[in-house]
Amino acid sequence: MGQDVTAPVISSVAPSASSFIKVADVGYTLSEAIASGTVTYTRTGGSADGATHTQSLSGTELNTGARSLAALASPPTLVDGSVYTITFNATDAAGNAATAVSITNVTFDTTAPVISSVAPSASSFIKV
Repeated sequence: MGQDVTAPVISSVAPSASSFIKVADVGYTLSEAIASGTVTYTRTGGSADGATHTQSLSGTELNTGARSLAALASPPTLVDGSVYTITFNATDAAGNAATAVSITNVTFDTTAPVISSVAPSASSFIKV
């Protein structure tokens, strides 16, 4: 039996770059089962966030194949209005490290829009 020298490959990551999200859900595909992995949210702009959030993957999050956009077992607490780079890392049981994959310019937005200054006013008459 030969030694495993093939690094895992991380692909099909989600959310997409330059997107707006309201939950910290992620999706990805792993070419093989991994022994450990992380998803790191690094603030790059927007509202202040005093921490870089590194979440360790666990359980079925380590399995080979596709993982649909879903919450992590240990989701981070992100800050409304912050812009993040989300980076995926993985290492297999033989110690082969995957090439990290990053998603840039992801804005965490939990503020609902406000509609104001609507016209015409109530009980008014208009001519089209």
